[in-house]
Order: sequence, then C-alpha cells, then structure tokens
Amino acid sequence: MDLGLQGRRAVVCAASSGLGLACAEALAGEGVEVTIVGRDQARLEAAARHIAGVAGARAVVKTVVADLSDPRACGELPRRTGVPDILVANGGGPPVRHDATGIEGEVWEAAMNGLFHGPVALIGACVGEMRARGFGRIVNISSAAVLSPRSGFALSVSPRAALIAFCDLLAREVAPHGVTVNHLLPHSIETQRLRENLAAEAANLGIGADELRAHRVASIPVRRPGRPQELGAFCAFLCGAQAGYVTGRKHVIDGGTHI
Repeated sequence: MDLGLQGRRAVVCAASSGLGLACAEALAGEGVEVTIVGRDQARLEAAARHIAGVAGARAVVKTVVADLSDPRACGELPRRTGVPDILVANGGGPPVRHDATGIEGEVWEAAMNGLFHGPVALIGACVGEMRARGFGRIVNISSAAVLSPRSGFALSVSPRAALIAFCDLLAREVAPHGVTVNHLLPHSIETQRLRENLAAEAANLGIGADELRAHRVASIPVRRPGRPQELGAFCAFLCGAQAGYVTGRKHVIDGGTHI
C-alpha cells in the first residue's frame, strides 16, 4: 500500500532505539525525510545508519540532540528541525518504580516534565503551522498500562494519562484542519527496555527472568511479545493519506491482552 507520504517530513522523538527507532524506520521506508531526536549523538548517528541501511540509500535521516525531559527544549525543538508534517511524540518512562503514595514533589515534577509538559510544549509549537498547511499527523506513543495501571508505575501512567486527555481535546480542535492526533498504546513489545524491566521485576520476585518472561508470554493471547516493527508499521499507517479519517483514537497494540 502506498501511504502517500513520499516527500513528507517527520520528527521522531527518543528514536535512537526501541519504539521510536521502529517508527522512524517505517516512515523512512515510505519516503519520509526523518529527523530523529535524542540525548546521545553517537547513538543517534548509529540509529541513522541503521535506518538508512533498512530503508535504502535514498533515505534522508537527520539527527538532533535535545533533552526531551526539558519542556523548554521541547518547545524550542521545531525551530531547530522545522515544523514537520508528522510528529511522533515518544519518551521513556521513569527509571525508578514508585507506588502511588509517598512520592516527593520533585519526583512528580520530573515525571510530569518528561511525559506531559515536554510533549505538550512540543505539540503546541508544531500544531499551529500544521493547521495552516491543512495537513498534520501527531502520534503519541503511550502505554497500554494507562488502561489497567499496575502497582509501581504511578510515575509513568499518571502523566501519560494526562497527555492522552490533552491530545483528545486537541484532536477535536484540529480535525477540521486536516490534522489528526492518535495514540499508540503498546504492551509487551520486545525492546531492551522491556527486557530490563523484566529482569528487575524478576529479581524483586526472587525468580529468573526467563521464568517471568514465560509467564508473561503465556498471558498474551497471541503467545508472543510484539515486535517493534509491528508498532512502527502501525504508526506509519496512521500518518498516511488513508488514515485521514482516524483521529482521537487509542490504538492498543497488545496481542489481544486487553480485549
């Protein structure tokens, strides 16, 4: 399927690895000029080489170093990249697990900056020009955990849920102007972050990581973790011409777990 994206420009956040990289790879394969954003120049350059290797020599991949946990840096990012046709808002969750109680104000602030205030500033800096052009695609990579929060993930699901609410309001406002806003809610996608989380949780439970992984896979109806490329392909479709009637939706990518 030709998604009608040839020559479009995209900014993909946190794209040096994992889900962001998979989205950038899929978009580049559709002929999109992709700018990948992250904190580490060396990792971004390695990711850019990987994307070019997968998408082909004609792929245009640029890199920009920025601290996506800083709302001011997020708001200024479009001045450095240009306002894209496609914005993939993505960011890693907090490195430390926390229950809902006993969280210090500074810890809440850091989580909200990275997962709510930063993306809101970035989206706000792009959406005006998207409206003026009559075309825009905003894809927010969130988590299926917002649908069924588990203990220990308060700092992750709370700001993500707030961002979803903001984006749903925005989706209604910009829909008449050819701009769509959608969410990807992944669960158990095979990334390095998933492997690290499983290892940490298994250690807390006093069992092996392989044992915990097997238990988790058995609870997924398709009986396997998702592949990053599957999420990337879904993201590319949502950005395409054929998805112009799809907006304000929470697309769960979970192998049937949340049916």
